[in-house]
Order: sequence, then structure tokens, then C-alpha cells
Amino acid sequence: MRTFFKWLVRIGVTLFLLAITLLVIAVLLKDVIAKSIAERNLRDSTGMDAKISKLEVNLSTPTV
Repeated sequence: MRTFFKWLVRIGVTLFLLAITLLVIAVLLKDVIAKSIAERNLRDSTGMDAKISKLEVNLSTPTV
């Protein structure tokens, strides 16, 4: 029974660390992700290729 709880703790810690790692990666790549989504939405709505040279998304302010 003790080994079962050890495995549960190990799995829980691993999942927690994986979630933290994915969160850090998402925060670091937020500008790239937002830029590609904006370019794709512009292309879908206008039919023309859009090129955004610089896009900064700040987490502390609601402006783009």
C-alpha cells in the first residue's frame, strides 16, 4: 500500500511539473502565438496575406 501512495505522489509531482513547464512555455511564446493568430484571422476575413512585423502582448494591461 505504501508503494502505491509513492507512485501516486510521483505521478502527481510529475504532472504538476509538466503543467508548470507548459505554462512557462506559453507565457514565453505568447507574442508569437498572438501574432500568428492575428495574421491568420486577417487572412481569413480579408482574403489577403497579412504580415505583422511586430506584436507585443502585455499580461498586465488589456491593450495590444
